[in-house]
Amino acid sequence: MSKGITPVVAIILLLIITIVIVGFSFTIFQSTVSSAGERTENATQTAATAFSTCAHIEAVDTATQRIYIRNCGSGDLNTATLALFAGQYSVPFTPELALIPPSQTKHLPVAT
Repeated sequence: MSKGITPVVAIILLLIITIVIVGFSFTIFQSTVSSAGERTENATQTAATAFSTCAHIEAVDTATQRIYIRNCGSGDLNTATLALFAGQYSVPFTPELALIPPSQTKHLPVAT
């Protein structure tokens, strides 16, 4: 009579170890792929927003200190993200509206 682990017990232990390793690997792989997918989706959405925006300065009224900006893009233009420059100097302004719809012109008062 031999002493030690029987072949049936050894096979069951090996199967349990294999199942645990596969489950652990699957969990790690799934979280890695999920986070990479979310980062790709966010980057794509940011790029699409950047490509759909276009701002054009239609006129500058120095008497009323207003800048007229037209949205020439296909998406809404968020005036909070605009930066205006005259040469190398920043022009401070206060947007009255948060969004300018496509093909619309709005005025932004220039801060004094």
